[in-house]
This record gives sequence, structure tokens and C-alpha cells, in this order.
Amino acid sequence: MTLLATHRLSKDFGGVHAVRDVDLVVEPGAITAVIGPNGAGKTSLFNLLCGVLPPSSGRISFLDNDVTGWSVSRIAALGMARTFQNLELFRGLTVRENVQVGAHRHLHAGVVSAALRLPRHGRAEREASRRADQACERLGLSEVRDRLATALPYGLQRRVELARAVAAEPKLLLLDEPMAGLSGGEAATVAEMVSGLVADGLTVLLVEHHMDTVMRVSDRVVVMNFGEVLADGAPAAVQADPAVIEAYLGSDDEGAA
Repeated sequence: MTLLATHRLSKDFGGVHAVRDVDLVVEPGAITAVIGPNGAGKTSLFNLLCGVLPPSSGRISFLDNDVTGWSVSRIAALGMARTFQNLELFRGLTVRENVQVGAHRHLHAGVVSAALRLPRHGRAEREASRRADQACERLGLSEVRDRLATALPYGLQRRVELARAVAAEPKLLLLDEPMAGLSGGEAATVAEMVSGLVADGLTVLLVEHHMDTVMRVSDRVVVMNFGEVLADGAPAAVQADPAVIEAYLGSDDEGAA
């Protein structure tokens, strides 16, 4: 079964084609990486998939549902979660509290239950805390879960955001440059953790600029350039594709110039 698919998906901003006629397929239980030079359309593609941006044309299918034009919350409720290029942590909250936010999509105690402190609300909060603790353990954050998230070193803050997405127990996790700003050792640790999540049954769509890491952990690589798909295949095949090499390094004629 295909988990996610797009058909001729496009997004225009005036005369700028941020995403143009993208056909993307994400199979379950794998890491699919989307790479490309800056401005290639990778984050715009993520924003379309998550419902942040409405497409100009084309379709998006997720879990056999046509989710084209759906809201962010509706797509998230179906089982999609994401992280962002820039850290989006809640200031003043602990690691556990930040991660617990992600777990709330599974809880059904309403506003009235919370306001009146009914037993149903208490059970929901305990369940959210349990899910948060589990996600912290998976991301190596158990020892710092009671510390303020924004007081942690940058590398651990990156993991907090990842843990929050994992706590939602999504069917598909979109990671937008999860290793941005990390040292080589920190990036390797995060890559290993992501591979472990996939081994446990999660599916990941990854945007990342650490090419060594991408080629090592990905099952499939999609290359974008100027909003279009330039190549799509196994990592080794993509690395050897002349069009991909030119997009990243420039042609011989450009070099000579």
C-alpha cells in the first residue's frame, strides 16, 4: 500500500513556480529523502503536504484519502506529523510538557472535562504524560525531561522537537532538516535514532542537507530543482545521475566560465 502520493502537485506564488507538477510516492516503513539546492521547493512541498499551503493544482493522497485542501489539524488527525527547519519549542515549558503537546491528538477529554477537572480529563492527562515519557525515552531525553526545554543545548532541543512529533504516534513523520546546525556526532546520533524509529514501524519523509547521512540512511532519494523532480531512485543511482551532479556542482561549461 502507498502511504502518501501526489499527482502533478503545484504551487505558484505569482509568477514563481515553487512546486511544479511533482509526482511523489512514499511507501510505508521506509525513509524517503527529498534533497536539492536551496530554493528547490523542498519546504514548500512539505507545507503543501501538511496543509499549511493550499496547492495551485494537483492532488495529495494520504492513507487512501484525497486530502487536497484539507486543514493542518485534519491532516494531523489522520496521522501526519512534522518538525520544522527552525526550532518551535514552547518557552517556559519543560521537556516533558513540550513533548506532551504532541500526545494530545490521541486524547478526547473536552474543554468542559478540563474546566471541571472531571475524571476523564485526569485520565487523559496521565495518558499524555505516559506517551511523552515513552517518546523521551526513545529519543534519549529521559534524564532531562523535567528541565526547561529552551535551557538545553541546541542539539538536545532538536531532539525535543523530534520527540514531540513522535509522541503523536503518526503514520507518517515529515522531518524538515532535523540535523540543521548539529555537529557531525550529533547528526549521526539523530540519524541513528530516526533509523530506529523506522525499524519500529514509522515511515519518514526527510528533507536534509547532510548528504552523507541522507545517502546512508535513506531507502529512496527524490531530488528537486527549481520546484521540479529532477531524479527519483535508490541513493546510489541518484548520486551517479549526471543531472543531479550538474544541479549541485554546475556543468563543466559553467566551471570554465
